[in-house]
Amino acid sequence: PTNQDTVFPSAKTVSEGGTSLSIVSSGTASNEIWIAPPGITNFTAGSTMTTAASGTATSITAPSTPNFYYIYVVDAAGNVFPNQQRYLRLA
Repeated sequence: PTNQDTVFPSAKTVSEGGTSLSIVSSGTASNEIWIAPPGITNFTAGSTMTTAASGTATSITAPSTPNFYYIYVVDAAGNVFPNQQRYLRLA
């Protein structure tokens, strides 16, 4: 995809894990949208990584562990596209 920088339109800080966050659809249902720590290439849902229901989802749940996170879009071929322009800070 080429729109990974628009899926999460602005940096955000949230104070509570599990918060539902608005995102923009990646435009392709087969894409995966993840919130994960910087530099991740293998994704597994848990306390530091969450995934949206589909690539066309418009919300995602924040992880539960305080940290800085980025949005990643993973296409059907497994290519990882990070959004390193905007972050999520869970304090």
